[in-house]
This record gives sequence, C-alpha cells and structure tokens, in this order.
Amino acid sequence: MNALLAIFNIFIDPAASVGYQKAIGKWAWVLPFVIATVAIGIVGYLQTPFTVEAIRSNPSGNMSPQDAEKAAEMVEKFAGVGIVAAPIVVAILMLISSGIVLGCAKIFDLRVDFASVFSLIAHAGLVSILASVTHIVVLKLKGSVSSMHELKPSFGLDLLLAEDANKYLDAFLNYFSFYTIWYIIVLGVGFAALAQTEKRKAFLATAPVWLLGLCFALVGAIFAKR
Repeated sequence: MNALLAIFNIFIDPAASVGYQKAIGKWAWVLPFVIATVAIGIVGYLQTPFTVEAIRSNPSGNMSPQDAEKAAEMVEKFAGVGIVAAPIVVAILMLISSGIVLGCAKIFDLRVDFASVFSLIAHAGLVSILASVTHIVVLKLKGSVSSMHELKPSFGLDLLLAEDANKYLDAFLNYFSFYTIWYIIVLGVGFAALAQTEKRKAFLATAPVWLLGLCFALVGAIFAKR
C-alpha cells in the first residue's frame, strides 16, 4: 500500500511521497522503475510507425530518398530492441541523475544517502513517463505525421512560435513544457523533504539534472529540420 501511495502522491504531494518512500525502505524504487520500464518500451514500440512515416515523408538534411528508405527500414527492424533495452536505459538515466543530485547534496552539505535519492529520482521520473504517454496518445489521435518535429507534440510556449522560428528558441521553449515544469517542482519539493532543507537550496541542488536535459535538447536542435 505504501508503494502505491508513494507513486500517487509524487504527482500532487512530493513531500508526502518521500515519507511513504522512507517507510518502504531501500526497495522503494522498484515499482516506479518497473512502471517506467514497461511504459517506455510500449511507448517506443507504438511510436515506431510514426517515426518511419516521418523519415519517409520528410528526410532530414541531405538524405536521399534511398537513404531515407534504408533508415526507415532500420528503425522498423530494431523496434523490438528498444523494448529489451528499456530497463538498461532507464537504469542508466536514473543512476546518472541520482549521482548528480548526490554530488550537489555534498556541495550544499546536505545529508542524504544514495538509495533515498535514487528512489526519489525513480518516483519523480514518473512525471516524464506521463508526458511520454500523453505524447503517444496525441500522435494516435492525429493519425499521421509529416516530419520528425511532429513526433514530439508540444505542451510548452513553443506553441506560440511561427513555423519558421529560430530552432534553438523552439527547442528551449519546447523543453520547458507543462510536464518539465511539473517535474522540476516535484523533484525540488521532494528533495527538500528528503534532505530536510529549505526549498531554495533543494531546487539549486536538483537543478543540474534538468539543466542537463536542456543541454541535450539544445544540442538536438542542431540536427533539427523545421
């Protein structure tokens, strides 16, 4: 019961979720990890047809139609690999994020252990999983896509931009979507409860996690085609 309450509360009351996580102990991360792994595998599989369609409809860069077809076939061929690799990918991302937060906690002289931070990261990450599920639902409702840019429906201020807007500005605003802001708040408030510290310090300690994601989004914009 505590495990379910920890997951439910992470979305609306991160501090309460941390309390339930502490009650569970060192294995509190298991259920959110399983949920994230299964969800990512399913979402990746369901998104494959849309990715293939986008590659064939609007090849990126100087890709020829022949190269685009080969790329599309490669995506189809290795669709199942994503499901198998999902646990590894999720585990690596969680470990990296936990290591970053733990390192920042040391800088701010906050006493937290790795297992507790790992559990918080696993639970907070469910907000991002919810975003991925929402994305695939939107794609299914649309039915088709004509470019790689359409593979990630917008829930941010980039909705207000013109189609020919600067791609770096687009990537920046797209990153700070409703779900990303929600994740930042959940992680910060949850860490404040975990470390028993003020929220300002907690948000500073967890900021490198989402700033790293922002960096990847901006780097990805280099290869984006609008």
